Amino acid sequence: MEKCKRIQIRLPEAIIQQIQSFLSEEEAARTTLISKSWYNAWQTRPVLVLRNLDWRSSAAEFSEFAVKTMRRLIVDAMKLGATDLNLEFKPTTFVLPAEVLGSESLLRLSVFGCEIDGNFKCSMLKSLSLDLVLLKSDDMLGIITSCCKSIEELSLSNSKASLSNPRRTLSSMNLHELHKLKRLYLEELNVDYCFFYDLLESRFPCLDDMSLVGCFFWLNGMKP
Repeated sequence: MEKCKRIQIRLPEAIIQQIQSFLSEEEAARTTLISKSWYNAWQTRPVLVLRNLDWRSSAAEFSEFAVKTMRRLIVDAMKLGATDLNLEFKPTTFVLPAEVLGSESLLRLSVFGCEIDGNFKCSMLKSLSLDLVLLKSDDMLGIITSCCKSIEELSLSNSKASLSNPRRTLSSMNLHELHKLKRLYLEELNVDYCFFYDLLESRFPCLDDMSLVGCFFWLNGMKP
């Protein structure tokens, strides 16, 4: 009897992810046992939902599992050369992995609710949005702007430089190296008056769109 030949068909990752989207979270996770392609597709699927209602252990164990899972998925995305990253965390105690801060492929980064503590070296970054982000280092914003000189769009909302220094102001000293900056959005931040002097002196030659919403203006560290 003639032996049957084994035929292997490798589905594109987008098709595998579409199939996984019709399954429950548990069923989609089980498909990772099919092959490495299915495992990689599950790791990079656009939407991953973790619900503590499906967790049989304590809330603390679920929280620990969710944090580890999110960290692993983000790190894997960076290893695969992700160029766009949109992250939203609730609660806001998640620490952004060092792999994101040091990515050389990342072009656009949007983060809501987390902590940033480490060296920021995304030299290719063109768009950065930080909302409800805690910058652990007092000079973190200066580090970001000095290392990411290709930024064209910058959005800062409700971001604090340090819990121990709530009156820290956003000054032009943090932004003057962003010569390619085209769009700037600031919301609920303390802004130094010197920032406007630099605007008048055309320190940002490419800037054509600026929005300031609910900002507080300070002069020499004192509120006028």
